[in-house]
Amino acid sequence: MKSCYPLALLLLGCSVFAQDAFAGKKVAGSVQVYQSGGWVHGEGSLGSARNSTSPVEEIGCEVRNEPEGSAVTCSATNAGGGGFSCDTRNSNLIAAARSINSDSYVRIIANPLIDKVECISISVENSSKYEPKKP
Repeated sequence: MKSCYPLALLLLGCSVFAQDAFAGKKVAGSVQVYQSGGWVHGEGSLGSARNSTSPVEEIGCEVRNEPEGSAVTCSATNAGGGGFSCDTRNSNLIAAARSINSDSYVRIIANPLIDKVECISISVENSSKYEPKKP
């Protein structure tokens, strides 16, 4: 009589490894806009914003090279249409904005209390856990 233990172990091992093929942390990062501590915050992933069913949800930054030097404008709009934009010429923030790609999660903090809304923080996280942009 032949033993079926080796076949059972092989099948068990295949099922365990097959499940692992679909593993990996996945986070949807819809755009959130809110106020906290007198600052305006916007955050979300570019992929989630692009894949949203909302026609207005978006987040991102535009970097420009102008005669006066480089500048950046960032904006965030949630699915309900609430949002803001801010500008800066701060070289560190411009460098952060330049690192944004289609898989990025972006956090923007702005100071709304001055004449022109100024970006005071731009944080970019590039991670496999965020939803990729669909075609």
